[in-house]
Amino acid sequence: MKKLKIVLAIVMVATLIFSVVALAGCKTTTVETTAAAETTAAATTAEVKLKGTPVTEPKLPVGTDVSGAGDYTGDKSYEFFRKQAVAGKFDENYAKDFKFAVTNLAASVPICTQITESMVKFWELAGGTKDTTLVLDNAFDVNTTIKNADAIFAWDADVFVEYGVDENSNTQIAKKAVENGTWILGLDVTV
Repeated sequence: MKKLKIVLAIVMVATLIFSVVALAGCKTTTVETTAAAETTAAATTAEVKLKGTPVTEPKLPVGTDVSGAGDYTGDKSYEFFRKQAVAGKFDENYAKDFKFAVTNLAASVPICTQITESMVKFWELAGGTKDTTLVLDNAFDVNTTIKNADAIFAWDADVFVEYGVDENSNTQIAKKAVENGTWILGLDVTV
């Protein structure tokens, strides 16, 4: 038993010495790695050349005429509907005769679910009902996204908000939407 205690004591002392030496080495390595990363980042930044003027604020076509698209002020404009949404009551049941479908990017991500729930809330305020509203979860999966879109087209939605991140699948979905006569809006990645 005495030999075991001596062996354990030696192992503990050796472990302690090794730990101190290793920690001291880590500090040096970390500083060198950080310095190397800063040098690399500086070199990379110097090589980047921007073309054009960066956009610091989006310029939305709200309240102005945009390349012949028409005047965005007045009845049925963004501001017209926004005022009603902020008030929490729409003047008419604009969504009454339409079917609305939205896919959630990932129901497991709270912000994605909040965005989807917000769209459904305002759709229902505008006259949509639970029977004319369909919400499906894409779960960050391209195959699920395509299957959900097919289900939405089979359901014959009038309005479809596609919340997906894959450009190729969104392009396929947009083509199907045109074929089906479904109005579609892409979130995160355009359609």
